[in-house]
Amino acid sequence: MVSGGRWSQHAVMGNRRSGASSQAVDDLLDSPVVDETWPPAYLVASLPSALGTADVRAPRERDNGEPTRVLLVDDEEDEFILARDLLRRAGETRFTLEWASTFEGGLELLEYGLVNVCLVDYQLGARTGLDFVREGQAMSTDVPLILMTGRGGRAVDADAISAGAADYLDKAELTPALLERSIRYAIERASTLRQLRESEGLHRSIIASISEGLLVLSADGRVVAANPAAGRILQIVPAALVGRYASDDEWSWLDTDGASLVGRNHPLHLVDDRPMRSRIFGIHRRDGTTRWLAVSSGSMRDVGRDAAFVVSFEDVTEARETAQRLAQADRVDALDRLAGVMAHDFNNLVTVMRGCVDLLMDESDPVDVKHEVLANLSSTTDRASDLTRQLLDLRGQSRGDSRVVDLVVFVEALAGMIRQLVGERIKLTLTDLTEPAFVRVDPTRLEHAILNLAANARDAMPDGGQLAIDVAIERANSGSMGPGHRLAGGDCVALTVRDTGTGMDDGALARVFEPYFSTKGRGRGTGLGLASVYGTVQDSGGDIRIESAPGAGTTVRILLPRVADHGPVA
Repeated sequence: MVSGGRWSQHAVMGNRRSGASSQAVDDLLDSPVVDETWPPAYLVASLPSALGTADVRAPRERDNGEPTRVLLVDDEEDEFILARDLLRRAGETRFTLEWASTFEGGLELLEYGLVNVCLVDYQLGARTGLDFVREGQAMSTDVPLILMTGRGGRAVDADAISAGAADYLDKAELTPALLERSIRYAIERASTLRQLRESEGLHRSIIASISEGLLVLSADGRVVAANPAAGRILQIVPAALVGRYASDDEWSWLDTDGASLVGRNHPLHLVDDRPMRSRIFGIHRRDGTTRWLAVSSGSMRDVGRDAAFVVSFEDVTEARETAQRLAQADRVDALDRLAGVMAHDFNNLVTVMRGCVDLLMDESDPVDVKHEVLANLSSTTDRASDLTRQLLDLRGQSRGDSRVVDLVVFVEALAGMIRQLVGERIKLTLTDLTEPAFVRVDPTRLEHAILNLAANARDAMPDGGQLAIDVAIERANSGSMGPGHRLAGGDCVALTVRDTGTGMDDGALARVFEPYFSTKGRGRGTGLGLASVYGTVQDSGGDIRIESAPGAGTTVRILLPRVADHGPVA
């Protein structure tokens, strides 16, 4: 055999007695890179007898510009010589031809991945080239496999491609140009497929890592694909979504007013290519919770026959609740400002009225019927003055005395008044905290706030129930306080008032701090109780949260900054 032209040969083969040797492969990984100086003169002089005893050899990884490394798996020495000659006459392309004479030796070289393409003969002793192709594919190798046979036929051709071969060649029709072109196309296709797999893997990783849910829908609304976030939001395994209709009634979709969306109004009932951008919908899930999603959709008809639409949805429940709280705070602030202005003017009028009544009472006879009328009028002005004070509390404009108090002692001191207020049918439980819980507040306003909460709890339990007032010390970290919390950190004192009353729905809960809003019905409250509590807490540098549901009672949670020690009175 002669090395020359634009190719070089590396004459290697499997040991005909025992197949490939792993030790031989390992030993030869350190051998020089094969080039046009191969084979050496002594080996050329001894061919072909030297080929019969050569071990399996593998070249190093090639650098750019090196010859294309071709592995021939064939148990016939003549086929190696034929392949060598064809490649030598294949034009400008340089090749390094390596030969494994056994099935096992070929697989071992293939497993190392140190060749660019593999030519496989159909007849390999007890095994066939189709078996080799199948086992090579099972190894997940990127090396393209080309099956060659002298017994051509459409059936063999189809079986080869089905098994994973990159091409099928009939030896009877083989020419240098045909072999070169088949090798070149196989390598190019393998490279393209590898890049495609890498690109697909990258896109899959990106899609799997994003927090937004993604659904790919067919034209009739069936789910073609879903990412993990979609399964997490919809509470179903993504694979179980595939094949189901996106508008399945297992999930109840709602508009922003809470009305159910069905039929053509369903947000995932897509019939045209018009895009949808971040529309807000509610979804009632399997666990009974309702989440709010920003849903977008677009057309994918130009991507593939199965994909018609892509739908993305982001869980914006917390953001929506935060926005609602901010909007509520804005409404409260606006009404708060109005109430402050009105309260000042009204307070001036009440002061004049009260002065006039006091003068008239001083001049009247206590036994006179007019004195009784004046006394009733005086009582009315007192109630008007109290109402004015509540209005001023909303703005923090009432004249108060801010000082440091131990909230545990403060609540215990109010116990008798609270029991008298709620009555015997309601069981009252107070805090069992033993350590001091110092906070800086206006004691008078805080007392009114606690009594307001107790009175609301009483009204929510007309047939009796349980009222618990608890004081605790905790850290105001972002994990336990929820979004939008005013207290960024440090120790806080939590005052929790919990009842087992009728509770409130979401609509009432959203407006609960608005001045003049009341759930007690006409004539049964001013609607200033919780608004006043809200103002007291805000002026004390704290925060307030209310949790409630119809039939599940109400929990009011007030958080106030903790003072390290009682210190001087402010």
